[in-house]
Amino acid sequence: MTSDDLWVLSLSTCEAGFLLCDSAPGCRVDGAWGQWGPWTGCSLSCGGGEKLRKRLCDNPPPEGGARGCVGVAEQQKACNTQQCTGDSGGPWWSWSQWSVCSVSCGGGQQARSRLCRSEPYIGSSCKLREEWNCSLDPCPVHGGFSGWTSWTSCSLSCGGLGVKTRSRLCTHPVPAHGGRDCQGPRVDTTYCQAPECPVDGGWSRWSPWSLCDKQCGGGRSLRTRSCSSPPPKNGGKVCEGEKNQVKACNTKPCGETHTHTHTHTHTHKHKHNESSFDLCLVILTTLCVCLEDTCVHLWQCDCVDSLGQMWAAGSSHQVDCNTCSCSEGQLLCTNHSCTNTCVWSSWSSWAACSVSCGWGQRTRYR
Repeated sequence: MTSDDLWVLSLSTCEAGFLLCDSAPGCRVDGAWGQWGPWTGCSLSCGGGEKLRKRLCDNPPPEGGARGCVGVAEQQKACNTQQCTGDSGGPWWSWSQWSVCSVSCGGGQQARSRLCRSEPYIGSSCKLREEWNCSLDPCPVHGGFSGWTSWTSCSLSCGGLGVKTRSRLCTHPVPAHGGRDCQGPRVDTTYCQAPECPVDGGWSRWSPWSLCDKQCGGGRSLRTRSCSSPPPKNGGKVCEGEKNQVKACNTKPCGETHTHTHTHTHTHKHKHNESSFDLCLVILTTLCVCLEDTCVHLWQCDCVDSLGQMWAAGSSHQVDCNTCSCSEGQLLCTNHSCTNTCVWSSWSSWAACSVSCGWGQRTRYR
């Protein structure tokens, strides 16, 4: 016996024929069986079954590489050996549990099976499998959206920012049997820029009557107006009516009583067959020729812009941020540098909600 063995024995005690030792390095303990557990139920109700019981090698368990338990850990014994009669099972073992249904909804099948106890009982009447219809409730049908409709017309036909909408329905398919409703907006809204509105033309005021083209013997006087208040724009209608008006003037017969008058009348008659411009120069150098063959003062002359638009004498109009006026036959405009400053319009009314229930959205624009 070595010194190590003596040290181990000093930590051990002997009880009921077993050597018990404290947990120490090198201590070896042989295993021993615990108590038998209870018998299980019989595997069959008749015709001969079996039941089991078990025990564990834990009283104590082997330690330190010592010997384990000797003997069996499980015992079986026969039970219910009486012959089966009537509904006690006959030649069959008990039915198995029903299997899980093949589908969760919409109609499926589940089955169970059993085995014959012995060969002599197996015959044409031996039914080994049963099937059963299950999960007959219809399956939920979740809703799906149809395609979007075409966009509606813009809410404004001209002159600003409008809105247009399109919609879709929860009909592909319609939700049924507890299925979910469609998720998402049913109405879609976007903005649309309407074209500029047509502006119908309007007449300016009449110009003053021009000087009579004859001093006696019946002449003509003219006044005019232009389609510039406002001018037609964006396909608007042009002005309807007369642009020029003519009236008779100096209708008294020409007399030849005084030499000066005779000479003047003579000159008038001499020049009558010539151009009205020459006539203006002879009578009064401050006159000009503006309309056809009629002499008028400079301040009565109409103006024409670079686009060929006629503007009445004395009229004014706006071009972007500049003001143009017609004076003495010339169109004079201010020359300010125009900067486009964006200014918000007022908010529109709120649109209808995108859904009838749950969380939706409403929009407005400006």
